[in-house]
Amino acid sequence: MLSVGRLGTKQEGRNSKIKKSSKPEKNVEKVTNALFVH
Repeated sequence: MLSVGRLGTKQEGRNSKIKKSSKPEKNVEKVTNALFVH
């Protein structure tokens, strides 16, 4: 959750994406990165 908020994808990350990759911080960063790039 902190990783997503840090990237600025709080709104998008707030979705189920964060819950799904809420395990390791690396996974969250990868998901946020893909979202940001998209």
